[in-house]
Amino acid sequence: MPVTVRDVLELEIMKSARVVAGMNGLSRVISFVNFFDSPVQTEIENLPSDPGEFYLGSFYTMKGSLEDFIRTIKYGIEHDCSGFCAVTQYIDDFPPKVKEIAEENNLPLILMDHVTPPYAEIIRNITELILLDTNKQLKKTNENLTKMRIDRLVDQKIEKEEVISLSFQLELQLTKKFFCLFLKVPEWEKSDMSEDPVKKIQNLFQKQKAFLVFKYGQGLLMVINILNDISMFEIVDFIKNTIEPEVSHFHMGLSRVYKKKEQVHLCVKEAIIAANIGEEIDFWLIMYEDTAIYNLLLALDKSSDLRNIHTRVIKPLLDKDSMDLINTIDLFLRLDGNFKKTAHYMNQHENTIRYRIEKAKKILKLEHNSVAFIEQISMGLKVHRLFQSQSPE
Repeated sequence: MPVTVRDVLELEIMKSARVVAGMNGLSRVISFVNFFDSPVQTEIENLPSDPGEFYLGSFYTMKGSLEDFIRTIKYGIEHDCSGFCAVTQYIDDFPPKVKEIAEENNLPLILMDHVTPPYAEIIRNITELILLDTNKQLKKTNENLTKMRIDRLVDQKIEKEEVISLSFQLELQLTKKFFCLFLKVPEWEKSDMSEDPVKKIQNLFQKQKAFLVFKYGQGLLMVINILNDISMFEIVDFIKNTIEPEVSHFHMGLSRVYKKKEQVHLCVKEAIIAANIGEEIDFWLIMYEDTAIYNLLLALDKSSDLRNIHTRVIKPLLDKDSMDLINTIDLFLRLDGNFKKTAHYMNQHENTIRYRIEKAKKILKLEHNSVAFIEQISMGLKVHRLFQSQSPE
């Protein structure tokens, strides 16, 4: 919100200030603070005339001259100034006629005890308050511009040249391989996105050279460069571990990996679509490649076919073992069937992971058909997530 006269009066440095006229004008916005009455400045026309000016001085050059007082106040009214503040070093009060004019025009007149900090200190404090607000407004403007540019990126009708132009405007320094992640946190949807928890998470990732982070809607959009030999899964795992101390419930959508800068709009769009699916089924991570299947499953909405898949594929695993078996298979599939990596992330021996996968195959009677196992278990896990999201608390 813009800085008003009321805001300035709340500063510690203004504790001796008292409003003697124009109380109804305390909501006037201050654009600048100026000192105006050095002894050599006797012409009122020398005063700055920008709207919202807040004038500070001793009125030394006007003491004893009602005409000069009235001329000064009328000049302020005509130029839409925000108020006058006089230090009682040379005057005890504003003349009654001057206060009457100010009152009629809701122009604040303020007196401060002459035993106050130096003018420069007062001006500095007020200016800092104005600059703080200006920075907030500028940041808000930049956020709005960012949102408009991302809105354009996800538009269906966008040409290659505009994608490149928007990428430049968003300062997307893309490497040979990149992907997008969209993070949605349910609790953010009930709060102002400028609140500290959101800023904190955004700042955590902005420290990473490979991450470009933007507030977008009720979430955070991350454009992530894949550097060296780091896998997408390792990056996602890092993000998950980073945000978990800050938020307990979240949904992440992942795009596919892209190599051409002019395809960044597809990358952004895919991450948002995936996150929206994740939110709908209440699962923390959804990859874009799986969204078509999830849309199909959501359309079927617990049909007999879905119940049959769950009964035939997932229930036997749950009956024979705890969720550890399901979680192992889920991670194994997300790591593209890599036993070593699965063992590493689960802090288990590689042989333990192999045993669990073979056990699942035997339970489903698919120990001699690895392709069918992957197809059925992949579909079964998606149905299981869907059923979990629809089950009562």
